[in-house]
Amino acid sequence: MLQSVRKVQEQSGPQELERKRLAERKSRRSRRDAFEVEKMDFMGACLDYYFAIQFKNPS
Repeated sequence: MLQSVRKVQEQSGPQELERKRLAERKSRRSRRDAFEVEKMDFMGACLDYYFAIQFKNPS
């Protein structure tokens, strides 16, 4: 049963493959954007921390 379902999926047309590829690219892009947002938040937190230390004890 599963083998036949897999065969049918493998034989899906180019439109289906293109749609899958686009969906994958979109999810990958949204994941990357989420990572960028996290990175910016983290860098902002690091800068806040750094400046807090700088202003508390100026050398």
